[in-house]
Amino acid sequence: MRALPLAALVAPFVLLLVSQCSPQRLPFEVQPGLENCVENITAGLHYACATVYASRLDSSLAQNCWGDLTFYTGLQRQSELSYSKVSIGKGYPGAVPYCGLLAEAGQVGRASCFGSTALPNAPSDDIACKEAQLIFETGTFRDISTGGLFACVIRTVGTGITAYEELVCHGDARGGKCGRLSIRRKVVTATPISFTQVSLGFEHVCALLSNKRVLCFGSGSDGQSAIPGGIDLSVQQDFGQYFLSTTMKTPIILSSTVDTIELTTGWFNTCVLNLQGRASCWGSNAWQESTPDNTLKMRGISAGYDFVCAVTVMRTAQCWGRWVGRMWCIPVV
Repeated sequence: MRALPLAALVAPFVLLLVSQCSPQRLPFEVQPGLENCVENITAGLHYACATVYASRLDSSLAQNCWGDLTFYTGLQRQSELSYSKVSIGKGYPGAVPYCGLLAEAGQVGRASCFGSTALPNAPSDDIACKEAQLIFETGTFRDISTGGLFACVIRTVGTGITAYEELVCHGDARGGKCGRLSIRRKVVTATPISFTQVSLGFEHVCALLSNKRVLCFGSGSDGQSAIPGGIDLSVQQDFGQYFLSTTMKTPIILSSTVDTIELTTGWFNTCVLNLQGRASCWGSNAWQESTPDNTLKMRGISAGYDFVCAVTVMRTAQCWGRWVGRMWCIPVV
């Protein structure tokens, strides 16, 4: 069994003290009175935070957090610099990177990484990694995600009808996940395929494409990057009106289904949400974290270390996976 990470940082939240537990209730619902008012949910190491409306008629929002907050410290740098997005790394003590996209004037989309450790430099003999590091440190981007000692960004290359988007990953190069990746058109009349979301696990990467497909690469120690029924693009790099261009040294798996609207990566598993609001997961399932309740219709999803939380279409918060400390305690209002 893996050793659990002992530290994780999260963006500052207004915390509600947890004074009672209802461990018999799984999946749980947030405190009565808020069950139909959850806007979104974020899962962390061994905790979760839901953004809730005061009521159906009140548009004011509050953060309700519950679980094991032993290592909560806050993200002080966020108050010093303005970010359009902050991503907290999935790491271990002394090895937790934090990356964000700066939103200050003249710096929109520039990546900045900080925290308990910086991202490792590219290996001196790896040209693809050194190129990715240079792009990462000087480019402008529109999305970012941080894993265990590495991070990935989405950027646009070129202008006009020849423009395309690429994924650039920099940091720990183990597993061949350092470099650049794009799906390009063979002919300019084909509809461009762009990246709409990138999400990192501890050592794997998944990205959502504009055609509602998902691609994953990196570590497959628990099957977290092996999309069920997926196409191995390292074998088939030319498909239809498109082709794969990459400098990464890892198998890249593309989903065969075209109905994904959101994805999330835990440390060692991956979950997606389809057009019908149903979740499916793959990878580690030691605590049933990859076994969602498919009777639930969901509108948002977020994975923690070995559990997953979702917002249902009825605006309730539902979680599944491991019980860790007070993870499943219900926040008392």
